[in-house]
This record gives sequence, C-alpha cells and structure tokens, in this order.
Amino acid sequence: MQLIRFCLDNRVKVTVGALLLILFGTVSLWQMPVQLAPEVQRPEIRVRTRWAAASAHEIEREIVQPQEDQLKRVPGVLKSTSYSRDGAAQITLEFAPDADMQEALVNANNRLAQVKEYPVDADEPVVTSSTSSERPIAYLVLIATGDDIDVTEYGKFAEDYIAAALERVTGVADVTVSGGREPEMRVIVDPVKLAAHGLTIGDVQQALTDQNRDTSSGAIWEGRRRYTLRTRGQYNTPEQVEATVIAYDGQAPVYVKDVGNAQLGYKKLASLARRKGHSAIMIRVIREVKANELEVLKRIEKVVASLNQQLLNKRNLQLNIAHDKRPYIYSAIGLVTNNLYVGGSLTILILFCFLRSARSTAIICLSMPISIIGTFLMMHAMGRTMNVISLAGIAFATGMVVDNAVVVLENIDRHWRNNKRPFEAALHGTREVWGAVLAATLTTLVVYIPVILIPQEAGQLFRDIAIANSCAVSLSWVVSITMIPVAATYILKSQTPKTETQPVQGRLRQLITSLTPGLLLRGLVVQLNQALQRSATARILTVLAFVSGSVLVCWLTWPEIEYLPAGNRRLAMATMVPAPGLNTQELTRVLEQCEQILQPFWETTADSGSGKQLDGPAIADQFSYLSSRSGELFLGARTVDMLKGAELVPILTNATARIPGLQAKVRQLGLFGGRGGRSIYVEITGPDLPRLVEFGERVQRTAIGALEGASVIPQPALDLTSPELHVIPRREVAARVGLTARELGYWIDALNDGAYAGSYWQGTDKIDLTILAGNDEIRKNGDAWDSRLVAHTQQLAEMPISTPQGQLVTVGSVADIRFSGGPELVFHSERQRAVRIEVTPRPDVPLERAANVLQTQMDSMLSAEDIENGYQIRLSGAVDKLLGSWDAMKWNLLLALLVTYLLMAGLFESWAYPAVIMISVPPAAVGGLFGLWLLNQSVVQHLDMLTMLGFVTLIGIVVNNAILIVHQTLNLLRTQHLPHAEAIVESVRSRVRPIFMTTITTMCGLAPLVLSPGAGSELYRGLGSIVLGGLGCSTLFTLILVPTLLRLLLDIRQWMSGGFNTPSIETHDASGAEPASNVTDQQNVGTVAP
Repeated sequence: MQLIRFCLDNRVKVTVGALLLILFGTVSLWQMPVQLAPEVQRPEIRVRTRWAAASAHEIEREIVQPQEDQLKRVPGVLKSTSYSRDGAAQITLEFAPDADMQEALVNANNRLAQVKEYPVDADEPVVTSSTSSERPIAYLVLIATGDDIDVTEYGKFAEDYIAAALERVTGVADVTVSGGREPEMRVIVDPVKLAAHGLTIGDVQQALTDQNRDTSSGAIWEGRRRYTLRTRGQYNTPEQVEATVIAYDGQAPVYVKDVGNAQLGYKKLASLARRKGHSAIMIRVIREVKANELEVLKRIEKVVASLNQQLLNKRNLQLNIAHDKRPYIYSAIGLVTNNLYVGGSLTILILFCFLRSARSTAIICLSMPISIIGTFLMMHAMGRTMNVISLAGIAFATGMVVDNAVVVLENIDRHWRNNKRPFEAALHGTREVWGAVLAATLTTLVVYIPVILIPQEAGQLFRDIAIANSCAVSLSWVVSITMIPVAATYILKSQTPKTETQPVQGRLRQLITSLTPGLLLRGLVVQLNQALQRSATARILTVLAFVSGSVLVCWLTWPEIEYLPAGNRRLAMATMVPAPGLNTQELTRVLEQCEQILQPFWETTADSGSGKQLDGPAIADQFSYLSSRSGELFLGARTVDMLKGAELVPILTNATARIPGLQAKVRQLGLFGGRGGRSIYVEITGPDLPRLVEFGERVQRTAIGALEGASVIPQPALDLTSPELHVIPRREVAARVGLTARELGYWIDALNDGAYAGSYWQGTDKIDLTILAGNDEIRKNGDAWDSRLVAHTQQLAEMPISTPQGQLVTVGSVADIRFSGGPELVFHSERQRAVRIEVTPRPDVPLERAANVLQTQMDSMLSAEDIENGYQIRLSGAVDKLLGSWDAMKWNLLLALLVTYLLMAGLFESWAYPAVIMISVPPAAVGGLFGLWLLNQSVVQHLDMLTMLGFVTLIGIVVNNAILIVHQTLNLLRTQHLPHAEAIVESVRSRVRPIFMTTITTMCGLAPLVLSPGAGSELYRGLGSIVLGGLGCSTLFTLILVPTLLRLLLDIRQWMSGGFNTPSIETHDASGAEPASNVTDQQNVGTVAP
C-alpha cells in the first residue's frame, strides 16, 4: 500500500496532520451544539381556530368537520386527530419524519382555503408546523413582589416586553405567555336608558362599528406637493367612544355617554398560572432546531437579569426561571465524560499489563486521543450535536479504537525482533496487516448502515450513537496505518532487539507471568481445542450443542420489549382532569389545596431537621398552570437533588388524590415523550357520543383491573354533563316586540361576557372593543371581570333588555331558559368521534406486556352489532411507535447479519468461511441477554429500542475474534502446509493473546458506562450491558466453537476433494506459551485462501 510508504517517508507531514486533526477537532468540540438528547423529529401541522363563546358541539359542526373534510386530501398524512372545546378547536396532522413540511404546509393552507365559510365572529384558522424539538427548554414565571399588585393584569405587558426581549435571544424560536388577562375597552350601557331613548343594543353596536374606522381617500396634488387624504375615525381614547352619536331623539343627538360609559378593563381568565402558592404569569421558551441548548439558556438567564434590573423592579415585578434543563444536562454529560476518562484509563492500564512496555503502550495510546478528538470534527461536519447519546457512542469506542493499533504494533514488533531495521519493520509489518484491520473495521461499520436508515424516532436516536462509534473506529484504522508505524520508527530506533538467550531475571519473570490467570486460561483453551480435534463426534456434538443451546436460550429468555428509556429528570408533573364545568376560580381553589400539601416540601432544605422528617425530597421549585387548549391542569415540581425526581411521584399523587372528582396522572417527566412517553392510548371510535362514553367507562374499569398500579385517564372526560344554559327564543313573542334571534343572542352576550363590537387602539396595541350591559353602580366600579348584571343563572330570566319599539322587557318574557348538559370537549380520531383512554403502566411493567394485556381485553369488548354499526377499538400512542420501531429493528438486525456475511465473503473469496465466522453471533446474543439480566438485579432496565442497538453492535464486534482465528488458520495452511488439526490449534494458541487483549480493553472501556449510576445513565447502560455481556461470553465460546466448526468444514472440503486423514496434533506446554516461531501477525484477509 503506497500510503504506508508515503507516511514513513514524510513523518513530519504525518505528525503535522495529526496535530491539525487534534486542533480542528478541539475547535469543533467547542462549537458543536450541546443538547440533552438528539433531535427527534415528529413533524406535525396544527390548525387552530377560535370562536369565542361557542360550545364544543357548535365548533365541531361549524368549524372542525368542514376543515377535516378538506384536510383529508393533504398527501402524506399518517394520522389525523382533532378536538373541539368551548371557544376553540385544533386539528393535528402527523407526518413521516422525512416529510417535506414546507410542501405539506402549503398543501394544508390550500385545502383550508377551500372551506366555504366560517361563522361571522370566528377567527381565521392559524396553521403552524412543528417538530418534537419544539418543546419548552425553560419555564419562566412572572410574579408580583408587592401585595397590592394583580400580576394577571400584566399579561399584555409580558407579551409586549418580556416575550419580545426573549424572542430576540439567539437560538430562541418561540415564546408563549399564559396566565394573564387580556385588556379590553368596555362600553357599559344601561338597558333602562336604552329603552328610554327607544334604542337597542344593536343600535349601539352599529354606531360603534360605523364610526370606529379610518379610511384612505387617495391623494390631492397641489402644485409640487402631494397630500395623502385620510378620513380619521378610529377611536384612541375612551372620551371619543363616549362621544359617538348613536341616534337622534327628535332633534337632540343621543351619545354613548347618555346611555353608558367607556372604560378600560380586562377579560375573564382564559388560562391561569401559579408558582409556590401565588398567582403568576407563565412564559415558556422554545429553542430553534439544533441550537446549543446550554448557550441559549445562558443568554436567557442574562436577559432575565437585565429585565429584572431595568424594567420589572420599578413595577414591583420579578421574573424567575422556574425550571430549565441545564443542571440535568451538565450532570448527564459530566457523567459520560467521567466514564470516558475512567474507561480510557482502564484501557491504558490493561494494555500496559499485556505489553509490559511503557513505550509500546504509549504508541498504541496515540490512537485514543486522535481518534476521539477527530470524531468531534467529523460529527460537527455532518451537522450532529453533542449530547448524552453521541458521547456514549464515543465512550463505547474508547476500548475499540486501540484494537487496530494493537494488531499493527504487534506485527511491527515481530518484524523488528527478526533483526529488521525500524523503517523496514514498520513498512512490512503494516503492509501485512492493513487489509486485515480494514476487514475488522468494516465489519464494525457496516452493521450500522441499516440502523442509520431507520426513519422512526428510535432510529433517529440510534443515528447519533452509530455515527459517533463509526467515526471513532474508522479514524482508528487510519491512525493505525499512518501514525502508528511513524511513531514506531521513532521509538524502535533507540531499542535493541532482545536475544534468544534470556537472563536469569527474564526467565524468572516469564515463569511468574506464565502462572497468571490470563495465561492459565489460554492453556485451558488450547487443551480443549486439542481434545476436540481428536474426535469428529465430539466436534459435531459441540457445534450442535453450542448453536442449538444458544438459539434455545435466546428463544426462552427473550424479555418483553419497551419503547424508549424514560429518563431520570428531577421534574415530576401531575396532569389533572377536573370535573366538567368548573370555572377558573374553582380551578384555582383546586390548585391551592394541592399547594398546601406541597408547601412544607419547598419551605425546607434537604439537610435541615424538618426536611429529614418529611416523607419525600425537598422541592426546589413548584409551578402550575391551566391549559387553555385542553382544559387540563398541570402541577409541576422540581427537586433539589438531581436523582430524586422519581420520589416526587408519590407526593404529587397524594396531593391530587385528596381532591374529590379529580382524575390525575402523575409521572416523572421523560426525555423523549410529550405527554407521557410510554402511554398507551385506547381509542374507541364511532358515531354516537353517549355510546362512546359507555365504552370508555368499560375500558377504564377493565384497564384498572387488568394492570395493577397503572394510571388510567380518559381524554376527554367521560362525562356529558358539562353544565349548559340554553336560551330558546319564543319566536312569536320576540317577533311581536321586534327582537330577532341574532339580536337576542347579542343581548345575552352583553349581559354576560361582553359582546364584540370592533377593535380599539391602546397606543400601538390593538384590543377588543366590547359592549356590556350594566347599571350606574357597575359602571362606577366595574373593574373586575365578573362585574356583570348576571351574577347567578337564576337572574338571567329577570334581566332587562330594550326592544326596537322602545319597550323594556325581560329575557324570560321572550325566551325559555333551560338547564342542559353537553360534552366539554369532543375528540376526533381519523375524522370520527372518539374517546381516548390513556393508560400508563407502572415503571416495572414493559410496554409490550401492558399492550398485550389490553389487547386481549379489548378484543372481546365489542359485539358483532357494534362493529357493524361502525364502532372500533384500537391501541395507539407509544404502542404504534413500539411496533413500528420493532418491525424495523427486526429486519435491520437480519440485514446487518447479511451485510456482514457478504462483506466477509468478498474479503475471503469464499462463501463457507464467513459462515464459520458468523457462528460466533448466537453465543454473543446469549451473553447480551445475560448481561441485561445481571443489570436488572440492581436497577430496572427494560429491553427498549435503544438497548436493542447493543445486539446490532455485537454483530460487528464479535466476528473480529473469529476472523483472527480463521485467517491465521488459512495462513498456516497456505504458507506452512500444516495439517488441519495442527494449523487450527496453532492459530488458537497464537491468537489468544491479541483476542484477550482487545476484548478486555473494549470491556474496560464499557464497564464505567454500565456500572456508574447518575443522570442520563438510563439511556445507555442497557446497551452497554448487552455489549459487555455479549462480548465476554462470545470471546470464550468463540475460542472453542469457531475452531471446531472450522475443522469440520476443512475435513468436509478435503473429503469432497478425494482425500481424508486426521493428522496428529503436536503437544505443547499446557500453559499455552508460544514457540518462538509462532507470531501474532495477521495477513491481508482478502488475499488468503487455502
């Protein structure tokens, strides 16, 4: 290979290249975006539409159904869901991870444009696209530091100033504000005065609408000047509103101030937020895709400090960061980094114990920093991020990157000891083995190709660890054939080859060394192979026993699978579904009751006397909020201790369990899931909502009974009694007094929330202009949002309204008022009405087991008549993702085996020898399962999709040991013409040492990742345990199984060629010591054939 000669002739250039690689790798390390986990894309399009004061049924019929009829034609949609609730609707379209979202967004907008019409007072739909990365990286809360300040009145202020300042931070994509009240300009009119002037509320609305507008009237050219002509009528002050002429009473104008007044007020709370028992405004910050999460959070912290000092302090307000991911990220990345250092140190120590030479160890260790630091350069160039997963991949490769260097240096050392000059030894030694180490490297790399192509979420997680591992291993091959021979020429110059005659001290040292466990094990392996080579029957039985036993053990002990690891964040969240019909005041009382239970935990410290008496960890921060979209309450708490987030779950469970009628799901927040991560959705679809609720109740009872300890929450609530008050016009009576249904509805709106009458400009802000019905007392002190004539439902019938005829009538005289009930939320799945039951099994119950239990119960729930009437029950949520990822993983495991086999067939120019090598895979699977079982004796570690990657990794690693034995045997047969049995035994004898060396270094690099607990370790410890157990088990079995099967294959080939004999086997020392002529070299595998 000319590259090797070029490197040896240009040693300074090679050294400079290595230094440049380290330099640019270090720069890339500092420039790479830092995140907790890789970007996992779940593309979605959301269509949100608001229709104030409309019921869920009305929104479903008038908005959602027409939109769904059009959006069903958008190509590429995997799933469509929607909800309709009081005042709002949302449709969610899910797409494949590789979908073109720009095109999908255009298609969705085009289809929505085909909706014929919307209700007059409904807002235009807002269409947005999003991915899973668009989740808050920080929760900020704005609180009041003064007792007389209502912080909810600062909602608009928070949007205009705080959110705007945060959105200017580099790396911030979006900021959402909740918990504040929107300002409005109120026109409070008195029905009695309206009737006295013969006016109706419709007249007020018409006057305000007609007068409250600016009109562009073109331009006038006069001489050299051009004057823009504008008609100014837009309201800017309350006095302008009050000066509006409604009509003329005879010759006298009737102004708004004659029948009411205008004043600035605030709307009802659409959402609420609290922090540690006080009202607050919550601000959620979402970062840009692939932005450096740590840097973004540092910038946010600086902006928060600046806002507090310059803008908020003088208003007696304070902005705090209630929760962000920085502590967990620092802890998780710090743990992986420490494990990398520990694994690297153990690898160096093991190398020194085997080589017993500081110089040789130093040469091999050159490959570690160069390969690892160079990996950061390659990953940065590919646009990857630095996260726990990618760092774990690099840490896994710590012990593997020295394997190629070990093989190359050992061969160089052999040539040097044969009295060759250092330059010649480096040249010939590297040339002999570069193809072999390339083959070993390629087998490690090719198994990751199918994994990288998996599009599901799990595949996106695999991608980072596969790329990191592949980059490190491939760089180690480059270093082994360039830097290692160059470094060897520098060091071997100053050494003199040892003579054949050893001094007394050397012989004594060799005797002591031969008694070490490693060499004793080598002697045992050699003796076992010698025994097996003597009996064909023993060889056949051994192969059958190993292969069938491995397959049987895997079949019997294969565990139930999980989707993704949950993570161990120190944040726990309770999702609460309150009883239908509760207003925000009552929901606030619910949160206050929960906060009273949690208060002792945030008022103490972990090391105080009171803290030690509590039955849970100290709480660093606590917050809660009401989702205006789903109507659910969220109660969150963050622990002081980084690893005690799980201990918050029973505390929050106890706090929510004391609230009557409240259904709550408490979970420790994971790293990848949205609402729950491992939640199973039981979706019941069908035409009739009451029948769906009946099925939902049955499913809920069944799930609670079938899965002990599982959290079971219905979505929406299985209750159709959300209170409603229906006003039904008496058409003849209303027509007699001149009232239409529309005008009656407008009156009812004005008596309650306020009827929309246009827009009002408060400075540069556009707010709603509303008409409210009130009297003089309310007009004087009507600042509170609940200052209305109607304070109780019984009063509605008695409320006065004016008619076009100048009469003052009551609502009850022109309409019937009836109490009724209806759904608070209507859910659709695939355009059909649906009820969803969210089932989250206990942490120790695998998702596959829970899904199988539920599926068995659900199969017998629907009758043939129900199915014929269009009712269906199916499992979705994490189960869909689990099944999709598992199907992809199964096929990609088989594809990885096939690709590895074909690669070795091409290198060996044979179809038979790769089959012998692949026989080392089944024992590796047994060892992987054993390693996972051992890990579960101390912690719960399911066989999730990320852990499953360990079996893929094993395929590429364990075949390397078999390659060494098969290659050396073929080499001895070709060059020394040894009999089959003797060649096999000699190859085992000469290969045991490098096999043990590379195996132990790899295992030492992995061990800290598996054994060290801490933040983020749950992501990779399962994968590490499989590789650790599989590599150890396969190494021991490979040294017996592969030589035995290889002997059978060689004998069959010899018998088919016309001859068969069993040569005698030369007996060697039981210690397995190698004769001087036995070398530990590897030839180019692609050129060797018997």
